[in-house]
Amino acid sequence: MVYGPVAHAVSGVNALNTSARDIYRLINGSEKAVPDTSFWAFADVRDVAEAHVLAFEKPQAAGQRYLIANSAYSYQLICDIIRNKFPELQNKTPKGDTGAALPPVYKVDTTKAVTELGIKFRPLQDTIMDMVNSLLALQK
Repeated sequence: MVYGPVAHAVSGVNALNTSARDIYRLINGSEKAVPDTSFWAFADVRDVAEAHVLAFEKPQAAGQRYLIANSAYSYQLICDIIRNKFPELQNKTPKGDTGAALPPVYKVDTTKAVTELGIKFRPLQDTIMDMVNSLLALQK
């Protein structure tokens, strides 16, 4: 899933794309339980954009394919971040099993993107904090 701040023109929260709506439902009180996670890897939209620019600028990247994804995540981790960093949203964000470890899931190997493009991926906490801040601003 691709997450990150909503930086494009959006007429309101009803016009959010799928990934933004995914997080918005965790902060607006509509989701009562932590949803099951079905896809365990994420990318920050800013990292995806940066990877495009880096690949464009490096001749050796021509014709190559790069996996742009960060570490594994779960909706529980996202809810934990929201509840920890946005105390005013605690009564709207599902609690679930706070601090639950990720189950053994697949890992993504982004070595090629890191070594050839020089990209540094943003951590989940930064991505979610920036995204929630942008959603709260949009909500006003």
